[in-house]
Amino acid sequence: MRIAVLADIHANREANEAVLEAVRELAPDRIILLGDLVGYGPDPVYAVETAARLVEDGALCIQGNHDEAAASDGPVRMTPNARAAMIWTRAQLTPAHRGFLAGLPLTADLGDTSFVHASAFDPPGWNYVSDAGAARRCLDASSAALILCGHTHRPAIH
Repeated sequence: MRIAVLADIHANREANEAVLEAVRELAPDRIILLGDLVGYGPDPVYAVETAARLVEDGALCIQGNHDEAAASDGPVRMTPNARAAMIWTRAQLTPAHRGFLAGLPLTADLGDTSFVHASAFDPPGWNYVSDAGAARRCLDASSAALILCGHTHRPAIH
């Protein structure tokens, strides 16, 4: 099975359109979105609506910490720049958009592979898998043979 994995789109329409065009040309069997559809970027409505269409067509979509923050009415516990972007993002989204984000699962499994935005070790804790110790905690928390994570914005294999 060929899987296209997209992570941390952060409402960047131009980048997302370019990646999705490449994905269409590659024609994978499945698309997985590893969360953070929104946050920082200027097109959160586009990002949510595009993800919703992909999910309707069979994609799996995981909730990221920015998605959780956008769906919430609570305080934004992020860096000052991320907080400002999130306050603006919340104002752009309709209740339906926010409902879609709120309804996304924190993890999903496909065969012997697990998908999570941050770490399989305490998914709602939004821990980064950025070193061997964090990778070990993530792997030990799951029986999956392979775990794919986003969140760090840095490609790595552990």
